[in-house]
Amino acid sequence: MALIKTLGLDMPPDFPVDAYNAVADKMSSTRVNPIPRQEWQGAWNAIAHRFMACATHDDAFTESVGYAGRTPLAQDRHVQERELYNFFVNGLSAIDSVCYAMFAFASMIKPAVFPMTTFRDRQNVTPRETRDRYDRHFAGDAMTTLLDSVLDSAEFKKWSSIRNVLAHRITPGRITNMPEDQTTMKVQLATGIEDLPIDMNTTVSRRPWLARTLKDLLTGAAAFVKRLP
Repeated sequence: MALIKTLGLDMPPDFPVDAYNAVADKMSSTRVNPIPRQEWQGAWNAIAHRFMACATHDDAFTESVGYAGRTPLAQDRHVQERELYNFFVNGLSAIDSVCYAMFAFASMIKPAVFPMTTFRDRQNVTPRETRDRYDRHFAGDAMTTLLDSVLDSAEFKKWSSIRNVLAHRITPGRITNMPEDQTTMKVQLATGIEDLPIDMNTTVSRRPWLARTLKDLLTGAAAFVKRLP
């Protein structure tokens, strides 16, 4: 584990600590509008908290499947549902928080087209709104290309769909396919119904994408903020 300076937390080894700290170091010596700076700080803290939570829920879900199986009794089933829900919600929230931080950075440079003054301004900031405004006002920038790549990726879209189902709609039932003994959840994604296999790899197999994506985004952010005074 490695320490992040803003919170004094020892992060999991797959968190991009160097890029995270590089941005914090730059911001510590930057004098900008206090509103977007405050919003950036909250978002930057959230990135670390959400990833650490996601990693904790990954470990707990995998551990539960290991000792209780894929179709456990009520109490262990609740544990698995809780950990699965929190894994997807916290993991996607880490990406959302990066996008919010990038909007705040842009607001420090172009406040008229990246407004954050009012509550409604801040409420309207979403990952896609951030990407769309970067497309219009930072066309050709490496960070713009990166935001496009992440938000258009199949992994991001599937993660978003699963999060939305779990957070806003249902707890899907589980189906055991015999004799293969494969347990799946039928998740109603935006494009239809899709299987989410329940096993020791359900969350473990998805965490590397999140870690790689955060590393790319935070590395891009470290380059982008160099343009601040």
